[in-house]
Amino acid sequence: MEASSKPRRVEIGFAGGLTLTLRLHEDAYKQLREGMGGEGSGRLVEIESEDSRVQIDLAQVVYVRLEIERGKIGFY
Repeated sequence: MEASSKPRRVEIGFAGGLTLTLRLHEDAYKQLREGMGGEGSGRLVEIESEDSRVQIDLAQVVYVRLEIERGKIGFY
C-alpha cells in the first residue's frame, strides 16, 4: 500500500439494494475494479479498507461509485 495515497470513499451497490461504503487506498480500489472485469460468477475478492478487511462476492455487485475530490473553497 502506498504511504502517500490518501484513502477515498467508495460506495459498492449490491443486487437487492444494499450498499457498502469503504475508504480505500488506490491499490485496493484497482484490485476491486480488476476483479469485476473477470469472467464467471461467485467470484470472491478480499479488499483491505482503511479500518477493516472485507470479502465481496463480485457476482452480486451492481455498481461501484468512487468519490472524486474537487478543490474545496472555504474552511475544512
